[in-house]
Amino acid sequence: MAFWTSPSTQPIKKYQFRLLIGELMWMARSVTLPKWDLETSTYTLINQKFKYPGMVNWQEIDVSLIETGTSAQYVMELLKTSGYACPTDGCDSGIDKGSFHSGNPFVIEQLNPDGTARQHWVLEGWFISSADFGQMGYDVDELATVDFTVGFDCALFKQGGYVTTTGKDVLAEKATKAKEIL
Repeated sequence: MAFWTSPSTQPIKKYQFRLLIGELMWMARSVTLPKWDLETSTYTLINQKFKYPGMVNWQEIDVSLIETGTSAQYVMELLKTSGYACPTDGCDSGIDKGSFHSGNPFVIEQLNPDGTARQHWVLEGWFISSADFGQMGYDVDELATVDFTVGFDCALFKQGGYVTTTGKDVLAEKATKAKEIL
């Protein structure tokens, strides 16, 4: 039965999502959902070929945040806390992958039309692999963005919202912290 014949079924719309990184909910312009590829191996036995599944490879995702005055600062702070230092500041350590995601969940929630979370993705072992702070120009009338690419080890898919699966009101805590920062 097709979804449009049942009045109780609501398809998920691409523009109904929210992005939680660390302690804050971000004003995201776009985000790609996780994607994986399965490596396959082919074995030949006499005149027959057999294919077997191999390892799962998670592809990087792209995120575009609207620059509100804190987006670029947050991305640079993540880089700094991971161990990066400009050569003039002294480079005594390397970048640590664990510092990106330590205590900072990366969650993409897909929403129902009423704004409640329907399902969500949690990226495990995430880190920012590249960042682009945009381009300015007098000939455009668009919002400034901070775009970055996120690599990760695996993605967990769960029904419901991030709030209901963690057992605490994460969004209320994040809203309170956001007000304190602003």
